[in-house]
Amino acid sequence: MNAYCILCFCALLLVPETLGDPKGSQAESLLTCSKYDFEEKVLEKLVRLEHKIEMFDEKIKIWEDSISTKLSKFEEKMDSNDETTEKLRLQTNNKVDSFKEQIRNMSQSLTSKSQKLYEAEHTRDSEFKSMQTSLLRDKENFNDSFIDIVENFQHFQTVSNKKLQDLIVQQREEFSKMMAKNDVIAFSAYRSASQSLSFGTIVHFDKVWTNIGNGYNPTTGIFTAPRSGLYHFTSVLMSENYSINLRLFLNDSIKSTMYIHTKYDTGSFDVLLSLKKKDTVSIKGTGTSTVHSSGGTYMSFSGYTIK
Repeated sequence: MNAYCILCFCALLLVPETLGDPKGSQAESLLTCSKYDFEEKVLEKLVRLEHKIEMFDEKIKIWEDSISTKLSKFEEKMDSNDETTEKLRLQTNNKVDSFKEQIRNMSQSLTSKSQKLYEAEHTRDSEFKSMQTSLLRDKENFNDSFIDIVENFQHFQTVSNKKLQDLIVQQREEFSKMMAKNDVIAFSAYRSASQSLSFGTIVHFDKVWTNIGNGYNPTTGIFTAPRSGLYHFTSVLMSENYSINLRLFLNDSIKSTMYIHTKYDTGSFDVLLSLKKKDTVSIKGTGTSTVHSSGGTYMSFSGYTIK
C-alpha cells in the first residue's frame, strides 16, 4: 500500500508538466520518457523494499513468539526450581531435627552409661580390696600347709626311694627279656662299581648302609641269619650287557630268578623267607655277564626280620 501511494504521488507530479506544453519539442518528449523509466525503476525498488520489510516483520513476529515461548518455559522451570528448593529446605530441616533428637538421645544414654561405669568401678575397687584381704589370708594358710607338705614329702621320699629303685631294676629285667624276644635284624648294602660274573659268582654289595645284627658280610656278599625268623629280602640290579640272568639262593636252593633283556635296564627281587639260625641268602650269576654300577648306587641288597 505504501508503494502504491508513492507511485500515485510521482504520477501527479509528472502530469502537470505534460499538460502545460502540448507542443513540446522532441527533446522534452525524450526527457519525459526518461523520467518515466526512472520512476518505474524507483517504484520497482520501492516494491522490493516493501516486500523485504514485510519479510522482516514476519521474522520479527516469529522471534517474538519464540522468545515468548522460551520465557514461559523459563518461568515454569523457575517455579519448579522454587518448589524443589522448598522441598529440599523442608527435608533438610526434618533431618536436622532428627539429628538433634538422636544427639539428645545419645547424650542421655552416654550419661546413663557413665553413671553405670562409675558404679561398676566403685564396686570393682571394693571387691579388689576384699580379694586382697582374702589372698593374704590364703597365703598365710598356704605357708602353713606347705611346711606340712614338705615334711610329709621328705618322709615319703625316704620311704619310696627303695620302692622306686626296686621298680627300676624290675623294669630293666623285663625290658631285657622283651628285647631278647624282639631283637631286630636288618641290613642294606649297595654295589659301588660294576662286577663281571660267571656261573655261580656271588654279587658282592661291598658298601653297607645298615647292618643291625651284623648278619651281612660285604666281603662275601652273603647274609647269614643271626636268629630264626621270617625275613623280607629285596634287591635291585642293572645290566651292563644286553641280557643278564640272576638267581636268589637260600643256602644252595634257588628261591627266585630274574632276567634282564636290554642293556642298562634294571630288575628286582622281592621275597619273604622263613630262615633258621645260620641260614644263608645270596645272589648269584648263571653265566658270563656284567652288572653295572659305575660310581652310583644303581644296585642294592636289603633284608630285615618281620618277626
